[in-house]
Amino acid sequence: MGAGFTKLFLGETEVTDKLFRILETAYTQVLTQSRKQKISMRMAALCVGIKRVQEAKRVRGLFP
Repeated sequence: MGAGFTKLFLGETEVTDKLFRILETAYTQVLTQSRKQKISMRMAALCVGIKRVQEAKRVRGLFP
C-alpha cells in the first residue's frame, strides 16, 4: 500500500462539504433554467437532467 492509498478515504466533513457543493450547483442550474424558461422548478430539473444525459451520450457515444 502506497502513500496515496489513504487518500481514497474521505472524512465525514469532506464528504458532506462535497455533497453540499454538488447540490448547490444543481439547485442553481435548475433555478436559472426555471427563471429563464418561465417554467416550474420540477420541469426545469427534468430539462437539466435530460440535457446532462444528452451531453453524456454525445461525449461517450451510444454504447459507452
